[in-house]
Amino acid sequence: MRWGFLLAACCAMAVAPAVAQQSPAARQQVGAAIAIPFDPPLDRPLLYRQTVDQTRNGRPVSTSLDLRVTFARDGSGYIMTVAYLLPAGMSATHPAMVVLMRPISLRLNDRGAIVGMVDEAGYWAALDTIVDGLARHEGGNDPSAARMMRELMASMRNLPDESRLALITRNFSPIIEYSGAEMRLDEVLEGSVESAGPFGPVVQDVRTSLTGASASEARIEATYRLAPGQLESMIRTLQTRFRRAPDAREQQTLGELDIERRDSFRISLTSGLTEQHESVVTLRGQIGGQAGAALKRQRLVRQR
Repeated sequence: MRWGFLLAACCAMAVAPAVAQQSPAARQQVGAAIAIPFDPPLDRPLLYRQTVDQTRNGRPVSTSLDLRVTFARDGSGYIMTVAYLLPAGMSATHPAMVVLMRPISLRLNDRGAIVGMVDEAGYWAALDTIVDGLARHEGGNDPSAARMMRELMASMRNLPDESRLALITRNFSPIIEYSGAEMRLDEVLEGSVESAGPFGPVVQDVRTSLTGASASEARIEATYRLAPGQLESMIRTLQTRFRRAPDAREQQTLGELDIERRDSFRISLTSGLTEQHESVVTLRGQIGGQAGAALKRQRLVRQR
């Protein structure tokens, strides 16, 4: 199995949102409390543009997609539906694209927290129909890659509800990340978060602060950093599962990797929805035998 494929799989899981309760944190309380509401506009589409800039095989790659988001009442809570929109002139003819463009509907409570998914069984069934094709595309002639993708899907599917939904929704959950929250201006929260992952528990050190607020908008910064040895542990677990021991160079590489995610938010104090989100993932260390930093920058911006 290819080293890059292993690393990509583990990094995707490592930078997923932290969803478990935060441990007792160090606090610096300064300024008044800011209550972020959750009052989304109902039954009318909101458009967001998602842009991802990253490096693949040493070359910069940029992709962009639009999302249509709608909210509707559902008893005491809400239904949030997200659909990806293809660029003009393109059609979803590939089976993988059909699944990726399939709308996802989430059940939210009255504060905007995700509590479930509408027809989640249908979502997984659709993925099951294309996973072998995706595995062949990613793994080439390596049969262990196809097996890894099937087992990864099974591992994700068997995660606890909260962790599983966090992985499914990680590309658009920032829209409601801080809906219904209350924070103090310039308050710094620092602690650790543990969540379930396909390769075992994931522990992240988290630092969050409300850096600014006006009558209409709140600005929040958050930093997530894997606890020492976490990425190494996940990769080794994956290697053990597929009976592939790292060679001498990879053994040294594993101990030198460091991964961090920095997020910034601009949030409406009218609706409680994120107007703009930027996430930067930095992976430092020996990567594929070369020293440096692998960057992935993702932006989600509401379109007016």
